[in-house]
Amino acid sequence: MATEILPFERGSSLYNGLTVDTADDYGKSKGMEGQEFYLTSKSPSTSMVRTSQNDVKVRIVRNTSGGALAPGRPVTYEAGEWGRRVDAYTGADGEYVAGVVDDHLPAAGVANGDLFYIIVEGPCYVKSPALAAQFHTDGTSGWAAGDVLMSGSSGYLKAWDGTATAGETEDGTISTNILNVCGRTAVAQATGNTTTDTLVYLSRIV
Repeated sequence: MATEILPFERGSSLYNGLTVDTADDYGKSKGMEGQEFYLTSKSPSTSMVRTSQNDVKVRIVRNTSGGALAPGRPVTYEAGEWGRRVDAYTGADGEYVAGVVDDHLPAAGVANGDLFYIIVEGPCYVKSPALAAQFHTDGTSGWAAGDVLMSGSSGYLKAWDGTATAGETEDGTISTNILNVCGRTAVAQATGNTTTDTLVYLSRIV
């Protein structure tokens, strides 16, 4: 069981609703950016229920997107701030996924400038896509348990069928989809169940 001492609780943030101090480039808390912890996997709805016997690895990052970031959504690192700051949801198929915004946060998410946890490995809940066509690379299928996941162009995760393009097949190029696979679904999810909390297992994201 994980026994890490956290600077703030999962499901909250450093400022946790207070005004974020942006003076001196966040100097008072800058040293916390990038710290990693192993936590016991628990249900977002009740801390008495374990999601899995596997622990969850989280990383402290700063939200520099200019607005709030919602729980269960995949995010990308700010240019030049790898491993420390995130500035957007993923926005392209096969894009690198920095991690998933802490699924224990309230629906309002985390404010701009605040420090929070992203999940980089282990079981967590993500929001299923907002549109049925965004669930899978074929544009029609939903999620089956064990589907390979990558980022989708819509700012949600997408199931990938593992098919290489004709060009990649001919010249042996490694698809960015392969390089940026970020996990697998733990349960099935139908295309009609949009923006629904869904259990997944994230691969080690570095």
